[in-house]
Amino acid sequence: MRFRNGTALLKVEAEIEAEVEKEVAIMDKYLLEGESVIETKGANFVLRLDDHGLPRFRFDGAMGAVGMAGQEAIGGKLYLSNFRLFFDSHSINRFNGSFSIFLPTIVETKDSSRFVTKKLEVTTPSYVFEFVVWGIPKLMESISAAREALSPSQVEALREAAQNAPELCGDGLKIFPPLMDLLSR
Repeated sequence: MRFRNGTALLKVEAEIEAEVEKEVAIMDKYLLEGESVIETKGANFVLRLDDHGLPRFRFDGAMGAVGMAGQEAIGGKLYLSNFRLFFDSHSINRFNGSFSIFLPTIVETKDSSRFVTKKLEVTTPSYVFEFVVWGIPKLMESISAAREALSPSQVEALREAAQNAPELCGDGLKIFPPLMDLLSR
């Protein structure tokens, strides 16, 4: 890459700016009334294969060495807003889609990293979510601060906003048949 006359540098800056705008646009289409994004991270949602009836990959046996036995990482983006954690997967995964974890439902966050795999565990009354993500201590602090900042009236407004616009809460994770067909050959 040459930086003659700054043209290559300008091209890189433009590509970065376009990627940031794309990320903001993705989350913007899901924003609830009064919601704003605090932090965005590249992340993988850790899916337990047995919970979803997914077949294992041929090379699955080695996953235990990095703390991922019987699990699969669904790549995507994790957004922290003043109301929730929102995960939106990349389109090329065996599962893809999006989902929300509302801040008032979070009972605990903890660093559940093992070996080289950096994992954040988010516990709600009904499920324990795991994400492979970097910068866990700062993210945990940000989640805690956002939860503590919610007033009772904001929690009620969030409940109403989610009930009035459930389509903005995510479409859930769904099997991506073309990739499943390709992997089963």
